[in-house]
Amino acid sequence: MFTVYGFRNKGLYIINVLIAVLMLFLSAKSQAQENITVQQTLDYINSKFNGKYVVSINYGVLIATYFDGETKYREDQAPVKDLSADHVYFNSKTGMLLVNCTNPQKKCVTREFLGKRLFYSRISFPINYPSKTTDGLVKAFQHLIRLINEKNYKSAEPFE
Repeated sequence: MFTVYGFRNKGLYIINVLIAVLMLFLSAKSQAQENITVQQTLDYINSKFNGKYVVSINYGVLIATYFDGETKYREDQAPVKDLSADHVYFNSKTGMLLVNCTNPQKKCVTREFLGKRLFYSRISFPINYPSKTTDGLVKAFQHLIRLINEKNYKSAEPFE
């Protein structure tokens, strides 16, 4: 007779161990959803902008490139460390998605527009989307800034 931890039947013991391992695996998988990465966030943002604007990160600098058809007409650049996740919002009066500098007095955004270099305290995107998409873009930019600026920040919460 085989007795392990109160089981008299070896087959029953093995089945119970397999069930326990399976339950542990399924529990861990459901609790540990995949965190959304920088690249996944950029992919989401750029898919919503559909080529009108292209957002990228290069060595800690957020680059927003603006297009009229296939012609680039403007580019905004700002160090992500100077952007505030808490100050990303949609202004419904102006129809602008705004990504503001941490310090509103500091002009952390360099804008190249029509051959000129200008300095601003925000990056702005004129948009006209349903509120679900607009809210998703706000969450995505907040997530992107936090991912880069906050060492232990992680989130798996969908943007929409």
